Amino acid sequence: MNVGSLVWNVFHRILRFGTIVEREVDDRGWAHFKVDWHEDHSYESARAWDARFREQSEGRLWRTDELYPVKASHLAAVIKNR
Repeated sequence: MNVGSLVWNVFHRILRFGTIVEREVDDRGWAHFKVDWHEDHSYESARAWDARFREQSEGRLWRTDELYPVKASHLAAVIKNR
């Protein structure tokens, strides 16, 4: 996965799609990514509710094993043929 890759993630059954905008590699060789999430209102609402109970950090970086690449053409075909 690289900057510009379309990815997905699931948070408490909320399916999220985003584009990688930054990639960092830590001293152990693990890649971490900053993601620009698309139409992410459900997740943002859930996080706002959750923030009332615990401290939240903004601008979270995502580990490689938390993101899954997907092709926009594949998503378009799935939606078109549903």
